[in-house]
Formats: sequence, C-alpha cells, structure tokens
Amino acid sequence: MFNNVVLVAGTALTAAANLLFAVIRVSSPYWAFGFPAAILSVFGADFVFAAGTLFVAKISLPHEQSLAGALFQTMTQVS
Repeated sequence: MFNNVVLVAGTALTAAANLLFAVIRVSSPYWAFGFPAAILSVFGADFVFAAGTLFVAKISLPHEQSLAGALFQTMTQVS
C-alpha cells in the first residue's frame, strides 16, 4: 500500500512539473515557473525510482532479486 502511495505521489509531482513547464510565460521570472518545475521534476523522479526499486524487490523471488534489480537499473538508464 505504501509503495502505491509513493508511486502515485511521484507521478503526480512529475505531472505537476510538466504542467508548470507547459504553461510558463515568457515575461515571468524564473522563480515563478522554471524553478518549481525543476524541483518537482527531481522529487517526482526520485519517488518513482524508489517505489520501482521496492516493487521489483518485492515481487521477485529471493534468488532472482539481483537480476531483477539489474534489469530495473538498465531499464531506467536506457529510458
């Protein structure tokens, strides 16, 4: 349950960052849209990465956890 909450929070933060970047006004200062969007983007990605790592560790068998972790790392680095 906690993993789902962290995953939803991470995707919501990333979505909010994308929305802030999408509605940015040229005349507004950097601190109004750009900086909050950059901060939310980082927090969102960190939450999604942490939740994904915990999910992979939870669903894989004990003798497969190292391989599952390596595949998850590879997937996140490639994408």
